[in-house]
Amino acid sequence: PSKGNPNLTGDLQVDLQLSGSVNDLSLFKPFGKIIVQNGSYSDDLLPEKIINFNAQMTVLPDTIIVHNFQAEFETSDASFRGKLIDPFPFLLPIKNLNRKKIKKPLFVFKFESHRFDMDKLFPEVVPGVGEENKTASLDSVSTIILPDIDGRGTFAFDTLIYSRVELTSLKGKVNIKDKKIECYDVNGNVYSGKIEGSTTIDITDFNNPQYVGTFNAIQIEVNDFANRFSKFHNIIFGKINMDGSYSAVGWEPEQFLNSLTMNSTSSIRQEIGRAHV
Repeated sequence: PSKGNPNLTGDLQVDLQLSGSVNDLSLFKPFGKIIVQNGSYSDDLLPEKIINFNAQMTVLPDTIIVHNFQAEFETSDASFRGKLIDPFPFLLPIKNLNRKKIKKPLFVFKFESHRFDMDKLFPEVVPGVGEENKTASLDSVSTIILPDIDGRGTFAFDTLIYSRVELTSLKGKVNIKDKKIECYDVNGNVYSGKIEGSTTIDITDFNNPQYVGTFNAIQIEVNDFANRFSKFHNIIFGKINMDGSYSAVGWEPEQFLNSLTMNSTSSIRQEIGRAHV
């Protein structure tokens, strides 16, 4: 769309063969390859432009193989590879196609990033951060509606920044089923300690996503934690353990925080000392 002055550049190579019938697009069968090199994308409505992206895909009648997709943003990078199984005819824009009787596509993937700054890339969906960056919002940026497909995969971040919290060596697994996104077996490092947990996002009602999850923080530095989430700065030092569960609803920060409920327990060990207030 013209709003936002979008600009897309790059080199596209397409070698496709199509077979089927114009009278019955459900018989559509593609073969070939798609390559994108030196791509870039900018839009005034987006928090950051994509400085460079490259992709290489093989298209078969029953599978789209993503050999690699790499993107470089101003503050972040991302890459993934995988395959989309049984994409046709389910994803074709056919109005009278009864998708309930067709096998749903399955996306199998591996996502990796050296540095991924959620605060900069998606400020509108990070509670509290979006208020500081008005360049993007769910109202001004065209929302990418997720297709109704299933999926499973893994992710790995050398560094992930979320709500001004830096997590390192973060890894986990993802399962997508019936518009529910489950992240599980998640573990990583934060505040000199370890964190584990799981989260499920239900986007059956896309305007009001529902979140439920559990967390377990092990031996994290209590002063770093207190400095970020409270006004008790540089008062107590040591290691803290925390575990519990939470639930919330919504994309917007205010709705998310107002609906947030948490149950947790914590214990402090190896107190080092107290500083003067």
